[in-house]
Amino acid sequence: MRRTVRILAVAGIVAALVGGADATALASSTPVTAALTKNGSFVTALYADYLGRSPSQSDIDYWSAKLAAGAPRTVISDSFVDSDEYRMIRITEAYQHVLGRGVDPGGATTWLNYMKAGVITTDDIEKNLYQSNEFYQIAADNNHINPNDGAFVDSLYYYILGRNVVGDEGQRWLSSPFPEPRSYYVNGIYGSLEAARTRVTGMYQRYLGRTPDEQGIEVWANVDLAIGDSATRKGITSSDEYLLLAANRFH
Repeated sequence: MRRTVRILAVAGIVAALVGGADATALASSTPVTAALTKNGSFVTALYADYLGRSPSQSDIDYWSAKLAAGAPRTVISDSFVDSDEYRMIRITEAYQHVLGRGVDPGGATTWLNYMKAGVITTDDIEKNLYQSNEFYQIAADNNHINPNDGAFVDSLYYYILGRNVVGDEGQRWLSSPFPEPRSYYVNGIYGSLEAARTRVTGMYQRYLGRTPDEQGIEVWANVDLAIGDSATRKGITSSDEYLLLAANRFH
């Protein structure tokens, strides 16, 4: 009940995050030749933070014109979050973080096609890799034992929550009288409020360059649980604070 109340309390934020992504390509070859406006700084920051590169002048002009015409910043951010280029970056990062290796080209294409078809969301890539046989074996290797659910849960805590299991936490996950699928452990731990707060903290540090205040992390963690990581990123990178930081970073 408390979590439901919190989510309802931020309904205005959630509603503001709804919007379609522009399908226009995010790349061009024209060099930047002019001083940046506020909108131009915002667009440049999105390219840096989502795609890890600088935009061309035509990129800046294109997106700045949309903003000047009244497009909400959430719609512009959404275009980056749902772009193939960003999705490929997320796939590559997920393989490195979860499996500790690069992604093979065929695997990257398969996951990207799943995302484009709506079979999975961009947020689902890590959860799918956590459920793989490869990660199950990694979890066993990390604990120097044969593969088992206990080692799996221990590793999920470390990878998702950034900490070790404390007390009887691991045993509580393993207390079911029936064998549980790996998705049970992954979805339960990844979908916990603690995990959401951990992810939001990382977003604050990456996009706003600071640790979140308690009110901010409370709001955004519940947004994350309600509608996902991508929507949370979009909201944070559409905020007035992000806009101001962008103007200071790029001018």
